Amino acid sequence: MTAYEGNNGVDKGNSPKKRKDNLHTDESRDSYLNQKPATEPAQCPVCGNIYANKRWYRSDQYDLSEDESGLSFMCPGCRKVKDNYYYGELRIGGSFLKNHRQEISGLIQNEVHRRQEKNPLSKLVEVEVERNEETARGEVIFHTTNAKLAELLGRALENAFGGELEVQKSEPITRVNWWRDKKIE
Repeated sequence: MTAYEGNNGVDKGNSPKKRKDNLHTDESRDSYLNQKPATEPAQCPVCGNIYANKRWYRSDQYDLSEDESGLSFMCPGCRKVKDNYYYGELRIGGSFLKNHRQEISGLIQNEVHRRQEKNPLSKLVEVEVERNEETARGEVIFHTTNAKLAELLGRALENAFGGELEVQKSEPITRVNWWRDKKIE
């Protein structure tokens, strides 16, 4: 028996529906979510998330009793981080970023933690810092495990600091740009 269960390409009539805007939900196109542990409960050795009752929980949301020997199985969120695979991108730039980096970083971390209460697989995959030598401007790019997280982070920045938000939903990555003083190009 393998550590994965899947539908082996068989449609059992419960496949996700396409959205009206012709974009798939993260779940319908995300092959990482189709890989599930063979037995329950299972615990992610990286973040501690627990798979039980056919869904993932944060370790503080599910009591893994001593008599339950959880299988070690890396959760889809941690596998995406390991593989550097993302569905969302948040790009932040401008002089406001330079002068408020700590506040922005704290807000991002708090929002990720808050989102993980609803979806423990929501994670930051990577944080890149880019610097344009011609303009001497810097940008920070956050890659997220799902499109919704990137959009929520952008909206949180807009609510907290004002500025402009631009959301580009496309297959397979949703790109979100936030700036306060100069548009990101």
